[in-house]
Order: sequence, then structure tokens, then C-alpha cells
Amino acid sequence: MLFGTKEYWQNYNDMNEVSEGKSLSAYLGNPFVLIGIGALVYWYFSRKKLLRENPNINPSIRFIDGDNSNFIGNAHTKAKKHNVPIKLVQDVEKMDKKQVARMILSNQDMLNKTKMPNDERHQILNMVSYLEFELDNKD
Repeated sequence: MLFGTKEYWQNYNDMNEVSEGKSLSAYLGNPFVLIGIGALVYWYFSRKKLLRENPNINPSIRFIDGDNSNFIGNAHTKAKKHNVPIKLVQDVEKMDKKQVARMILSNQDMLNKTKMPNDERHQILNMVSYLEFELDNKD
């Protein structure tokens, strides 16, 4: 059936009359629609349960908890408080205690061995003080 033919427009008008006459209860009476709705509800609740158990499944979808360190707002406040970049705060949250300690030692060695401007030195000192703060708070 070609677009624009007489047959096409007759069938098009018949389809509109049928779809206008159906109500919501006619669609909800269809078992396939009910199965689809049930599957979507099951998927939503199982996904919500998985995200609650492991927030690292999909970093773009997170629940907002007051003490959740993965919440991006906490990273911003920590970064402002210690005057360090946000990326550093997010990276340190992923590190374990040994990695943080190694990073502190390497930055202190760099401060002692390298000549640098005062601005750069103050940034690295801020970073070292933040790393020491995080090392004290790690489990």
C-alpha cells in the first residue's frame, strides 16, 4: 500500500477511529501489556536493590546519603575545605591506606629534592596535609 493512495487514507482513517474508541481499560485488559508492566516494575525494584547494595555498579546513578563519601557534593566540600583539586579527593577515596602513605612519601621527597616556585610548593603542601588527614581517617 503506497503512501498517499486512496486505500492508504481509508485505512488510516479506520485506524484513528478504532484508537479513539479504545479506553485505558481495554489496554490494561491485554495480558501482554500486564506482563510488560510487571517486568518493568520488577526491573525497577531489582535495580534499586542492587544500587543500594553496591553504589559502584553505575556511577551515574547514585542514592543521596548524608554520610556517603561517593556522593559528589562531599568531594566538593572536602576539596574546598583543604584547598585541593576535586579529582584528588575522588582518587584518594578509591585508594587504600598503603597507596595513600606511598603518595605522601613521594610528594615529600619531591618537595625536598626539587626547586619550585612558592605557589607550587604551597599546593603540594596542601595536598600532603590533605593526604595525611585522609590517612588518619582510613580504616
